[in-house]
Amino acid sequence: MPKLTKDEIHYEIRPLVADCLAVESDEVTLESNFFHDLGGESIDLIDLSFRCERHFGFPTGFNKLQHADLWQFDPTGKLKPESASQLKSLFPRLDISDIESHCGPFHPHDFFTIDRIVQLIDQAQDTASSQLPMTT
Repeated sequence: MPKLTKDEIHYEIRPLVADCLAVESDEVTLESNFFHDLGGESIDLIDLSFRCERHFGFPTGFNKLQHADLWQFDPTGKLKPESASQLKSLFPRLDISDIESHCGPFHPHDFFTIDRIVQLIDQAQDTASSQLPMTT
């Protein structure tokens, strides 16, 4: 299967998110937050993960982001450096600069924009393609 661009992933994920959350597809923009803007809940993110795995044919890694121990904050609500390091280790190409510089309380649900979900799928497709057996 040819590698999809981020635009193609976004195009393909829009109806999956819309169906999962019973919203209109045009509401699913890159800037939309899965929880705050689109009304998703944790169980919906798990559902979306399964839908994406079925649709794209590889694991997406969303479940790794559901672990509470990944999201450690200091007393001011800023993401601890060890948590940022762990996120970068799990998802090296994921842009978390806004989270690292965020001042004040932060909730993991704030993380899940459609753009970040697209980034997760893009990285997962690269991981999946690198694990395919070589053919001669």
